[in-house]
Amino acid sequence: MTLQLTSLNSVIESLCHSRNLGEAVRLILSNAFEPHQYSVYSKILQLCTSLKSKRSGEMIHSRIITDGFPTNTSLNTRLIIFYSQIGEMGTAHKLFDRMSERSVVSWTALISGYSQNGNYEEALRVFSTMHGEGMKANQFTYGSALRACTRLLCLEWGKQIQGWVHKGRFVHNLFVQCALVDLHSKCGKMEDACNVFEAMETRDLVSWNAMIGGYAAQGLSDNAILIFRLMLGEGMAPDSFSFGSLLRASVGDNGLAKVRIIHGCIFQFGFGSNKFLSGSLVEAYVKSGSVACANQVQIAVQPFNSSMKYKGMWQLMLSLAVAVAVAKFSLLHLLHLYSQNPSSSLCFHSSISCSMSSAAVASQASLSMQSLSTNEPVVSVDWLNSNLRGSDLKVLDASWYMPDEQRNPLQEYQVAHIPGALFFDIDGVSDRTTDLPHMLPSEEAFAAAVSALGIENKDMIVVYDGKGIFSAARVWWMFRVFGHDQVWVLDGGLPRWRASRFDVESSASSDAILKASAASDAIEKVYQGQRVGPITFQTNFQPHLIWTLEQVHKNIEEQTHQHVDARSKARFDGVAPEPRKGLRSGHIPGSKCLPFPQMLDGSQTLLPAAELKKKFEQEGISVDSPVLMSCGTGVTACILVLGLHRLGKTNVPVYDGSWTEWVMRSNPDTLASSQT
Repeated sequence: MTLQLTSLNSVIESLCHSRNLGEAVRLILSNAFEPHQYSVYSKILQLCTSLKSKRSGEMIHSRIITDGFPTNTSLNTRLIIFYSQIGEMGTAHKLFDRMSERSVVSWTALISGYSQNGNYEEALRVFSTMHGEGMKANQFTYGSALRACTRLLCLEWGKQIQGWVHKGRFVHNLFVQCALVDLHSKCGKMEDACNVFEAMETRDLVSWNAMIGGYAAQGLSDNAILIFRLMLGEGMAPDSFSFGSLLRASVGDNGLAKVRIIHGCIFQFGFGSNKFLSGSLVEAYVKSGSVACANQVQIAVQPFNSSMKYKGMWQLMLSLAVAVAVAKFSLLHLLHLYSQNPSSSLCFHSSISCSMSSAAVASQASLSMQSLSTNEPVVSVDWLNSNLRGSDLKVLDASWYMPDEQRNPLQEYQVAHIPGALFFDIDGVSDRTTDLPHMLPSEEAFAAAVSALGIENKDMIVVYDGKGIFSAARVWWMFRVFGHDQVWVLDGGLPRWRASRFDVESSASSDAILKASAASDAIEKVYQGQRVGPITFQTNFQPHLIWTLEQVHKNIEEQTHQHVDARSKARFDGVAPEPRKGLRSGHIPGSKCLPFPQMLDGSQTLLPAAELKKKFEQEGISVDSPVLMSCGTGVTACILVLGLHRLGKTNVPVYDGSWTEWVMRSNPDTLASSQT
């Protein structure tokens, strides 16, 4: 293997990106490293964890001990995660006990490890010890502990944790609230689950499904269906789990009519060919006494012919018919149908994509990256797919949604994200000294959070979100404010990536989630004046890219910049409410309205330069004169900045506080606002 990289660190990082664990381990074992190079060990341990390579991870750990390499909180936490992943919880706990300093991420890693390995009692014991030592939990710690309570059906412990949550700042955290709803519903305390559910300021699909599943588990089909209808009324689309729970709740002697109604909804919402729901429908129909309907489901999924592949579903129908003692005629009829297709066999097909060797991919990625220009603010999904294993490339899932959308970005990340992507929490990586939402943090806080995510100044960063181009533009802008120009937005985001049939991965409790927790913990420590871990990212603040309230007031008088608002025309004119409760709508005096969707085409990708320029000019905005952008809270304004960046205007500022700060902080006489 020929390595054409400038340093040993870069070589090992490249090998880790290409998942060449054997060669990376060989280089680690044959070279010595200085204490400041601990990140090399961290990266290779991360790969050992991902591949569940017990032997390689233990060799690396042994080398660290043999060399007397000084471990820190971050490296020890990485080792705990590794041993948890391979099921060696005894070793993980011994490492934890030897740590001279522990962070909330270290505690969370151990608690999550026990929970992942099914030792829920020990997970709760560790959580209790953590609480007794005065360590403050974060949302991930509470979530892990509450999940352990749920698995044990230990409501008493869960209520005690709930009491601690109410005393802290996570009482309205969606991640924790969903865990509480799940706990109470699984324990059969639907009234308590309802109380938590009703107190939620926003509700996502997970919380609705927890309620539906809770009623289904209690056999209360009418209640489950009522919650389902309320969910639809709130504009929340169901998923396969929603329908699966409804079907389980509806089976029985009097459930056939309900099953048929649910079957119709399944088709209405586009799940007619879903294999999981097809099996659930077959089971529900057979248990409700209608083998004929079950047969129709089977035919709809796979037409009757000699090449039918669903022998397993026929066997399911046969066994269920016997189990529930369906009429003898129905069983014989089913046996006759099956006998007509004796050659049917069960087999599963998975699409297999061909790929180049890791060395060739790394070479191609390096070539493509060298030609990438910072003058163009977006990259295509094809480019990212070709360069995904680049050694200096970091991909960030920066999904964030408006309060009224009832979507949980972290949980969506856990369900599906671009392989290797890290989760960037826009609300978490923010200023903790203000009551305004997700304001830009201090330089020190941003550097600490980004370093906790494993990002360095040499990295090229691609940011995406779950809507196409939405919140990713905000994180793109944040990195540029702090002097990092090697950052791009994924054009079309995750929807376009998935539409192109590129791979996604899930991580219900992965290293990436713990990194997000570490970033949040680092932010807290900075604002509390505590010491944080090694800083791998140095900021270079660009003050001209961010404006304050005082600058906006001054601009109203001096009019040095055209002020453009990215919100909808209705909110701008004050005839539609703001998504945040209690906040009046309207606009800042002298500003013009250009709704951010006008920067995008139907597939949520950025418009060509000529069309972008036309959009601005149609609203009387000169792209040749200075411009200032704002919106509701400083998120969608960055999409307008993205558009102007494509037009060559690379120094456009954003009013970070935007309309929310203007309403909350300005003198009422200066508000050009209409009452809604």
